[in-house]
Amino acid sequence: MYPEDLSGLHVSGVYIHEPGDLIMNIALAILGFILFFKIGLFRSIFERYLGLFLLMLALASVGGIFTHGFPTYLGPLNFYLLWAFKNSLISLGNYFVVMAFAHVLLPQKGDKLNLIMILKAIISIVLLFVTSSFVPIAADLALTYFIVLFLIFKYKNKLPGYHHFSTAFIVAVISGFSYVIRYDFDPLWFTHKDIVHLFVLFSMWKIYRGIRYFRYYSIL
Repeated sequence: MYPEDLSGLHVSGVYIHEPGDLIMNIALAILGFILFFKIGLFRSIFERYLGLFLLMLALASVGGIFTHGFPTYLGPLNFYLLWAFKNSLISLGNYFVVMAFAHVLLPQKGDKLNLIMILKAIISIVLLFVTSSFVPIAADLALTYFIVLFLIFKYKNKLPGYHHFSTAFIVAVISGFSYVIRYDFDPLWFTHKDIVHLFVLFSMWKIYRGIRYFRYYSIL
C-alpha cells in the first residue's frame, strides 16, 4: 500500500518513487487511449466492448502514473482512494472483455452470463476495499482470462482473428505469473511489475490486431 521505504529517485527536487513503473504506466495509458480511439465506439458491440476494456486499462494506468510515480504528493488517504479506484476500473474492464466474446460466441446465454459477470465485478471490487489488497483483482483477472481463453478455443471457428485474441490472453496470463515471481532486474528501473506491463502492452496490441482482423472478415 502506501510506501514506507522512500528509496526512489529525486529529479530537480521532485521525488519519483518508481521511475520504471511511471514510464510503463505512461506507455500503457498512451497506447490504451490510442487504440480506444482507433477502434471507435460506433462499431459492432463486440468492438465497442473491447474498446471499453482497453479504455479501462488506459484510465487505470493514468491512476498508476500517480500511485507509482508520485505517492508522497498524494498523501496516504488520497493514495489509497486513487489506488482503489484505478484497480476497480480493471475489474470493470474485465466485465467488458468477457461480455465482448460472449456476445459473439454465446449470444443465447448473454443475459445469464451478464448477470454473473456483474456479480463477479461487484464482489471483486468490494473485496478490494475491504481487504485493501490487490489479491481480489488479481483473482478476478485470472478468472476472466481463463474464461476468455476457454471461449476463444472452444468456439474458434466462429471468431475471425482468434489467433490474435488467443495470443493476447495467453500473454496476459503469463504476465500474471510474472507478477507472482517478483524478480526485479533493477529496483528502480525494471522491476517485476515492469515485466508485467511489457506483457500487457503486447497483449493490448494483439487485441487491437484481432479486432482489425475480425472487422475485415466480418465485412466479407
